[in-house]
Amino acid sequence: MAWRLFIDDERQPASGEWVIARSSSEAIEELQRRGCPVEIAFDHDLGGQDTSMLLVRWLADTLLDGRVHLPAGFTYTVHSQNPIGVANISGLMDGILRHLGATHVAMGERSGHAPMPIRPPGSIDVAKKDAMTNVRKPDFGPVLFCGDAHGRFDHIVQSAANLQASAVILLGDLEPQKPLYEGLEAMADRVWFIHGNHDTDAPASFIRLWDSPLAMRNIDGRVVTLPDGTRLAGLGGVFRQSVWMPSVDSSIEELRALWPQSPADLARATPAQKRWRDGPPLKHWSTIFPGTVAALAAQRCDVLVTHEAPGYHPHGFALLDQLARKMGAKVLLHGHQHDCLDSTSRWQAQGFASHGVGLRGISVIQEDRAAVHVRPGELDSARNLRRVIA
Repeated sequence: MAWRLFIDDERQPASGEWVIARSSSEAIEELQRRGCPVEIAFDHDLGGQDTSMLLVRWLADTLLDGRVHLPAGFTYTVHSQNPIGVANISGLMDGILRHLGATHVAMGERSGHAPMPIRPPGSIDVAKKDAMTNVRKPDFGPVLFCGDAHGRFDHIVQSAANLQASAVILLGDLEPQKPLYEGLEAMADRVWFIHGNHDTDAPASFIRLWDSPLAMRNIDGRVVTLPDGTRLAGLGGVFRQSVWMPSVDSSIEELRALWPQSPADLARATPAQKRWRDGPPLKHWSTIFPGTVAALAAQRCDVLVTHEAPGYHPHGFALLDQLARKMGAKVLLHGHQHDCLDSTSRWQAQGFASHGVGLRGISVIQEDRAAVHVRPGELDSARNLRRVIA
């Protein structure tokens, strides 16, 4: 039976024709019980740390995996007063619909209690999608994978504009010299990032990143769906011996038995005067914890981005190979090492393609999983870093 979902932590719809959810978890429960609604009206901020993006990401995963199906005539609106939230929801929802063969007119921010559906002329009836053949998918600009920026972003902004990038992925050690959003406004809805170890070197670095309006685009420990339908997973930060340093024999299966599992565990064991914002010490905000890796391993992705290098690299970690295989990743890209070693000889054995992106380098992954270096890393030539990994 057709139904409509209104998700908002405070407001009421103008009519009684909506099922109301006050949190992302309530909304997901309704979808699990009823199936996908014919219409969703999104607020963004749902109180505390909860946002409708949790529902949108869940919807993306279940739709792309075939666990949930869009009903005929599906549409959505966003009535949030948060412009970045509107852009985030609309960007991901439109990407999902394009990937599935549906179309949608982006509506932007709407005020009031009852969003009105817009059904664009010529939209595809998604109920007929399975019977259609040779449906031409829309063209998307490239996805740019950007090596450690260390405070400089002009080359990323320029490349994104020149190449009409559909998404820009920053691989850690951003170290912005001002709040991350400033200077990236033009592509804020296309930027995703993971943090690196140097992003917690000083309070100012932390504040410019974690307090930026773009903080919600940090994909550490989670999976997002890009406009072209690619499921992108992120693991930011580095391993530190004082918390956890995987050995060559470490396995994903043993992670739940380790302690501390999470930043919260470490914070509870840390004297109050040494905590940062009532969490662990500042530097450990960029430490990889076992619980984060274990939670990622239970999810699925197409591309995994990490700050640390995987096992092919002389300074990499074999545990990240296990993580990529568990998640079904076809490609893993990393920063941190400021190089781009040729690891193609390892791809078959490790089960995925692996690429490093050099210092302030930019790479694009082709359909054959090879990397095109749109902008070589600044140290690549001097270090002769295209040497082959045997």
